[in-house]
Amino acid sequence: MSHIIHDIPPYSISGAAIHKQLSQNGFRRTPFMHNPIRRCAARRAGLGDISTERLPQDADLQHDIFPICLANLIQSAYLCFMSHTALTYHIIFGTYRRESVIVESHEKELYKYIFDFAKERGVFVWRIGGMPDHIHILCDIPAKMAVADFIKRLKGESSKFLKVNPHFPRWIRWAERYGAFTVDASLRETRRLYIMKQKEHHRNLSFADEYRLFLREAGFSEVSSVLGDEESTEAK
Repeated sequence: MSHIIHDIPPYSISGAAIHKQLSQNGFRRTPFMHNPIRRCAARRAGLGDISTERLPQDADLQHDIFPICLANLIQSAYLCFMSHTALTYHIIFGTYRRESVIVESHEKELYKYIFDFAKERGVFVWRIGGMPDHIHILCDIPAKMAVADFIKRLKGESSKFLKVNPHFPRWIRWAERYGAFTVDASLRETRRLYIMKQKEHHRNLSFADEYRLFLREAGFSEVSSVLGDEESTEAK
């Protein structure tokens, strides 16, 4: 189990030292102090460091402190011993040969389908946006879920949705590949706004040029192919 909580100071005093200090101050020894989860819960319950907390002279730590901490025990144990992940991805799909087949007047139907698909699988979507030849998705994917598997299923199922939807009569399929770039939490809002303003950005910028900018930002070579290039090459 991972221990990566950062807001609780490390235990700088041993259990034996705590028991010694408690005994010197008239407190009885109990098994309570051996349990680090309860010690953590006591701190979060507002009792401070139990090693210096004064209780009545005849207090029984096991029975007096524990009820106070019980309400916070489960939450505290979770906070003390859980893993913390913030895995935000900027995912980009291009259409087959980068053809403009996503009808703008009905694009929200596609976005809603993607949002619902993601939500059912525990993926939180921050923003979806795009143009007739590509889409952007900003989302948090759980650590237990393989990014490639999620994207593969999303592309497959959304393509089926578009294929049977009469509002997208020219739909063929998505380009074979995709882009998935991690986004720092401090830059998440900036990226969300970028995706929201896709129509603005593409007044003077093609999808191919935009994608190359993301590749350079991620450290890929400038000669890297763009989504849809593989299909164009096959056509020739």
